[in-house]
Amino acid sequence: MAYRETAQVRARKAAQRENLLRTAETLVREGGFVAMTMQAVAERAGVGVGTLYRYFDNKATLAAEVFRVATEREVEAVARALSGPGGAGARLEQALRVFAGRAMAAPKLAWALIAEPVEPEVDAERLHYRATYAALYRNVLDHGVASGELPAQATAPSAGRSPGGATGGAAGGRRPAGSDGGLLPAGRGCHAIAIDTTTTKHHHKRRRRGRSIMNAQHDALNVEALADTHEVFNQSGDLQDYNAYDTDNALREAVRRHGAGWAEPALSAHGARTGSAEVIEWGFLANENKPRFFSHDRHGYRVDEVKYHPAYHNLMALGLESGIHSAPWTDPRPGAHVARAARSYLQAQAEAGHGCPLTMTFAAVPSIRLTPSLAEEWLPKILNNGYDPRNVPHYEKQSLTIGMGMTEKQGGSDVRANTTRAYAIGAGGPGEAYELIGHKWFTSAPMCDAFLVLARTEKGLSCFLVPRWRPDGSKNPIQVQRLKNKVGNVSNASSEIELRGALGWMVGEEGRGVPAIIEMVAMTRFDCMIGSSAGQRQAVAQAVNHTQGRAAFGKTLIDQPLMRNVLADLQLEVEGSLAIAMRMGEALDNTMLDSGNEQEQLLLRLGLPAGKYWICKRTPFHAYEAMECLGGNGAIEDFMMARLYREAPINAIWEGSGNVQALDMLRALAKTPGVLDAWFAELGKAAGADSRLDHAVATLKGEFSDMADAEYRARDIVDRLSLTMQASQLVAAGNSAVAEAFIASRLGEHGDRNYGTLPRGLDLDAILQRADPWSE
Repeated sequence: MAYRETAQVRARKAAQRENLLRTAETLVREGGFVAMTMQAVAERAGVGVGTLYRYFDNKATLAAEVFRVATEREVEAVARALSGPGGAGARLEQALRVFAGRAMAAPKLAWALIAEPVEPEVDAERLHYRATYAALYRNVLDHGVASGELPAQATAPSAGRSPGGATGGAAGGRRPAGSDGGLLPAGRGCHAIAIDTTTTKHHHKRRRRGRSIMNAQHDALNVEALADTHEVFNQSGDLQDYNAYDTDNALREAVRRHGAGWAEPALSAHGARTGSAEVIEWGFLANENKPRFFSHDRHGYRVDEVKYHPAYHNLMALGLESGIHSAPWTDPRPGAHVARAARSYLQAQAEAGHGCPLTMTFAAVPSIRLTPSLAEEWLPKILNNGYDPRNVPHYEKQSLTIGMGMTEKQGGSDVRANTTRAYAIGAGGPGEAYELIGHKWFTSAPMCDAFLVLARTEKGLSCFLVPRWRPDGSKNPIQVQRLKNKVGNVSNASSEIELRGALGWMVGEEGRGVPAIIEMVAMTRFDCMIGSSAGQRQAVAQAVNHTQGRAAFGKTLIDQPLMRNVLADLQLEVEGSLAIAMRMGEALDNTMLDSGNEQEQLLLRLGLPAGKYWICKRTPFHAYEAMECLGGNGAIEDFMMARLYREAPINAIWEGSGNVQALDMLRALAKTPGVLDAWFAELGKAAGADSRLDHAVATLKGEFSDMADAEYRARDIVDRLSLTMQASQLVAAGNSAVAEAFIASRLGEHGDRNYGTLPRGLDLDAILQRADPWSE
């Protein structure tokens, strides 16, 4: 399968590269190569530094390209003069006048090209440049000698003494003592100007009188070979400036299948934005520049402020302004949750860390609605599609974000072990003010405007909305102790905090803190499913993009049979993850629009912990296998795959680790036995479509006939719940190639398996076409 890069994409990349080169040369003309820093070029061109690095590996590479382009123009001008009318002497004189005139017109550029200390890469180009000049002049000199116009003489000057150094003379170069000027006949008013070539930054200190060690070496070497060590080829291009929605058939089909077809124009626009080079670059910059914590300002006042790179704020603004935190709540209609999930899926592929505060803000809405007085004051600003990162009180803003602080050192996921206390300031009860004393071990996005926090009152664990600022404008004593040094999700700050009498208002009923956050937890688990599915999709897209643009052993990688097996298998994982996640999105829509829809409520009760467990568990191994498709580049931080790999375990741990999800499944079965009937009713919609699926469902039912050692077996049960649901959803989706391959590889007789072990006889072309991020 050939690498697909459209003519429009190629033209846009070429135009951007040309603009960067012009900008860099302008800086050289103004101040030499020393003024041409990567930062200066990026600022002058109006792009991010990271964007510049996408086109040029480093300053030396860019400088060498600028040198090459500039000298090609200079050589062309001299070549025209040397090929003009008249004898050899006249043409030599005219060429030297062209040298001098061009140098005087752009003295900084002339000095930079001839004499400025430069990197070895540029110096290699300089040697090539001088050798080219020497050849041009030698040709005219030979012609003059042969015609008798010029006296017999040696016409093979070294690169260091060629007339190609003439522009250096015009720029202020000095002629070494004893140099031979007899390249032109006497009385013509012209002479050769020899240039000392020892001015590179690595060798200028080793200069000898009239000649350098470096120059002595170059006289005996082939300068053409020195100037061009190798050609860079067989490298795939960056995956950028593509539409992440329009090229994702699995996502588009799921959006339509689950009732959100009306959102496709907006999703397509968002896919173009998240697939753009600019937004992808924001993701790199937000991760390369970690959040920084400042406990006090320069005057010594406590501020508890976290500062982020501007790229992080750009990503936050993109997500919030597109309504990822608000759309289903402000516009509840069929497909609203599905459309919002699709938008989040696209956004997370550009960068995952900022998705944490987006998710928490979105998920906090059902909990805050439990207390009308708080909902009236806070929800209009929480649901506003804007972003205000200022460190000011909430009442001075029009847009707010919400975080949460649940876990503590001694309990972790067991929040009933929490020791943080809440003391009523007045009468107490829902919506009333309390002061909280205690700590939280893991509070992400500490610059959110308020946090949902669990704390104990006399009646038990309760939920509170705790703002960062008090109503009187003073700082609420939520003191950040430090930021977590995480393996992944590094663009998003996660903190340890202490509550030193922090003001908070009770959310929901006193002593009912866990039920108050159940809705929030359901939403965050759903977003973990979406986020990990997005990570899988981007990993496959990166792998396919690479294998389309690289060849080995006589074939493009994507045309190698074993690589095709691996890539198709990775894509099947994405298909299954997206299928179950979007079905849960449809269930969220159905229960939002009809609170009495018990079937969908029961499906969610089992589907969210099962789906969260399975998708998030599968993602780290999936990311590793995709990384391996890129070879060594996959493990380099310059490429996105390294970040995807570090991000992959996060969702499996957050919002309840694997064991927590498996045990929650058992609690759902014990508390609400109807969840199992709802699950098998959903599976029953695909009954008879495939005997292997029917057998897997029947075997799964048998597992529930004997619940002895249920906790010990919980993971195995959740595995089967998830796999059979994924398979049934893919059957319902109607793509026979995908459904057949998924069932054959996941429910067949393979047993434990690695990716790339698909059985024979599958339609891999159809599956790989769906994996291709450049497909239309």
